[in-house]
Amino acid sequence: MGNVLGLESFYRRQLRQLLGIRHPRRISNAALYKRCNARPLRYRITKARWVLFGQVPRGSDRNPAFMQMARYFDSSTEGGW
Repeated sequence: MGNVLGLESFYRRQLRQLLGIRHPRRISNAALYKRCNARPLRYRITKARWVLFGQVPRGSDRNPAFMQMARYFDSSTEGGW
């Protein structure tokens, strides 16, 4: 989660720069997102992860992500993770 917080901080800095808001002036994060008609990056990242999670089972069975997922959910092997 630390990387996401750093990305969001950078994203907000870029939005402030686009609006011309410099250091002495302040704007809350909520007001900044509302003014730019934007949302925090964590929502876009979460959605992208879910989309990827939905695409993996439909992909090729030779795809490393598919193979790992199949191995993880295979009940015939003992131990697992």
